[in-house]
Amino acid sequence: MKTATGLRMAIHRTGGIRRASRLVALFFAIAPASVSYGAEFTPKAAVVSFGLYGDQNVFESEAKGAARIVAERFGAAPSIVRANTRSREDATRETLAAALQSAAKAIDVQNDILFVILTSHGSQAGLEVKAGTRDETLSPLNLVTALDDTPVRRRVVIISACYSGVFVRPLADPDTLVITAADADHSSFGCKNGNDWTYFGDAFFNIALRRTANLRDAFAQASALIRKRERQRGLAASNPQMAGGENIEHLLKGEVDRIIDYSREGSGLDPKYAFSRGFAYGAKGDIDHAIAEYAEAIRFDPRYPIAYNNRGVAYGAKGDNDHAIADYTEAIRLNPKVASAYANRGRAYRAKGDYERAIADYTKAIRLDSKYAAFYNNRGLAYAAKGDNDRAIADYTEAIRLDPKLANAYDNRGRAYRAKGKNDRAVRDFKEAVRLDPELAPALKALGIEL
Repeated sequence: MKTATGLRMAIHRTGGIRRASRLVALFFAIAPASVSYGAEFTPKAAVVSFGLYGDQNVFESEAKGAARIVAERFGAAPSIVRANTRSREDATRETLAAALQSAAKAIDVQNDILFVILTSHGSQAGLEVKAGTRDETLSPLNLVTALDDTPVRRRVVIISACYSGVFVRPLADPDTLVITAADADHSSFGCKNGNDWTYFGDAFFNIALRRTANLRDAFAQASALIRKRERQRGLAASNPQMAGGENIEHLLKGEVDRIIDYSREGSGLDPKYAFSRGFAYGAKGDIDHAIAEYAEAIRFDPRYPIAYNNRGVAYGAKGDNDHAIADYTEAIRLNPKVASAYANRGRAYRAKGDYERAIADYTKAIRLDSKYAAFYNNRGLAYAAKGDNDRAIADYTEAIRLDPKLANAYDNRGRAYRAKGKNDRAVRDFKEAVRLDPELAPALKALGIEL
């Protein structure tokens, strides 16, 4: 689908704390307990299906078709389907959060299942939300936040997009099954105007799920169909992913005696889900537990660069820039193409006053991902700290060109203009910064700037 941007995973998991905050041990001494259900228990289901990219109608078609098939297969009600077009903004981060809350009100949030289907172009930053002039990214952090702000315990999240594997580790756990069209490093295919389905949507929803209600079997069938089609067309393997959801599978099979109650303190601490627990603790602001869980994730998979990157972010939040730099450096060693690791290390060097190294790292991040406004904005801060306001202004201007809604870039450019004595230019930028983000006003007033 879309060309990859640099991997930006300097993220902590938001929400999910209802589960994660209970996971306070890093060992497996407590035996899991079974949940008690009636002998004839059958879960209900609800579907939220969003076509996020409005410039191509395949995504609206896929969102509608996938919702219909899932609802028929699993008896889901309600089904909430939204899609963007070139002129209609129906499927946004805000409307997704509202739809998830609405669906939660219609089901038993402890025992029923919420299916979330998202289809769009994607990058290693997340899913593209495009409608008219609106162009934003639904990141793993955004999706985790929206899901875990609901009380729904058991979820099936199906994402049809390039690089959608970036959502797997932040989301997957025993109560959340994640299925993606590609891994974190590859494109998926079939997003063309006039198509009813992408390759993944056709294989998984339109073919495999019509044959079986077993999600794991459907995924296996779809993966085989997709790879055959890719080979026939000489395309690189998209490598669809599936992870988590052990309790979902037992519930759908009626194996209620095998469902593990992960709500009990300390139970079910599977090391393969340590990354998602670290994500959750970090979002809560529980930095020490986040660091411990990322360390567990690293022990489980010592070659996963994003675990080092995210632990570095947690160390940075504590002001421990030396440990943060060490983790970012290891992330870079494992994958020199992780743009966010360079940018994060640059931020740590800047915090230590080492502006030359900070600028060098920001420059490397920009080479890997020249379309990410924050990298220019942050390099501008390093130039400004050196007193090089001309280069700082050039970087802030590029950040604004890439993201005209980046209030901090206007604020920073205003400060650079003010340092050069160009007060009229500075005031124009300050006014725009405050228009975009009124919370900046007190800081500017503290500088003696009247707007």
